[in-house]
Amino acid sequence: MEREIRALQSLAMRADNWTPPIVKTVATEGKGVTELAAAIREYESYLQDENLLLQRRIQNWETRLLEMLRDTLLEKARASVSDGELSRLASEIAQHQRDPYSVIETVIAQMKTS
Repeated sequence: MEREIRALQSLAMRADNWTPPIVKTVATEGKGVTELAAAIREYESYLQDENLLLQRRIQNWETRLLEMLRDTLLEKARASVSDGELSRLASEIAQHQRDPYSVIETVIAQMKTS
């Protein structure tokens, strides 16, 4: 099993250039727990020393902010279009009377005025 894990590690490049140690543990017997905790602390120290912890937090917040922005914009867009209007627009698109991109522009314009 250890050889397989090492082989998999050699195939992947991590963004933080860290090669995680393989720590053998037996949970039912509590073996290796101390070594595992030490390996985790070592990784945390590495992240701190290389200033990667802050970079990781920044990346996580960028992702989260985009998710929050998407959710908020979707809520506002959905509030600006009634169910009946949404059905009408979908029908127009399905019948090739309008293209979806112009419909989106219309919805965004409605958001600005509401």
